[in-house]
Amino acid sequence: MNNYQLVEITWGDAWSDIAGRYYPYEWEKECKPVLECSVGRLLHRNEEGVLISWEMSHIEYGLNDKSHSRDTQFIPAGMIKKLVYLKADEE
Repeated sequence: MNNYQLVEITWGDAWSDIAGRYYPYEWEKECKPVLECSVGRLLHRNEEGVLISWEMSHIEYGLNDKSHSRDTQFIPAGMIKKLVYLKADEE
């Protein structure tokens, strides 16, 4: 399997309130992103953002012994508050 680095990303996410719990005088204090934390293998990073995968496997489906990923997540660069490279325990 390729050596994709393990990362932890703290990022600001959008939210919505379909229940209508908020009154206009409460909107100002609630108008901020919700902080999220995602952990995964870093597949790609550029000026637009990062792409991580929560699941990686080494399979042979005619992929020339390349790694396979699924359950991916793209996080736009402007939403990222912090990105930390983690060290995975090796067995």
